[in-house]
Amino acid sequence: MNTYVTGTTIRKLREERGLTQAELAERINYSDKAVSKWERGESMPDVVTLVQLAELFGTTVQDLLVDPNALPSETGTVQKTMGKVVEK
Repeated sequence: MNTYVTGTTIRKLREERGLTQAELAERINYSDKAVSKWERGESMPDVVTLVQLAELFGTTVQDLLVDPNALPSETGTVQKTMGKVVEK
């Protein structure tokens, strides 16, 4: 799991809601230093905290963890072939 991706997602959602790191930290009972480390990809929130963040941001834990850039936007020949292999 790429902690940087999760951190950038947390930062994006936090900023969209107009929260500072300190305000987010206060809402989930963490330090602003912890939030900063998550956003820089130096550490990752535990599962319980991911649930809290998802609830606060109105999203799912899966959405916090997914890297939207990890999957190709268009399925190429290799991906189609692998899909057929998996189906069989």
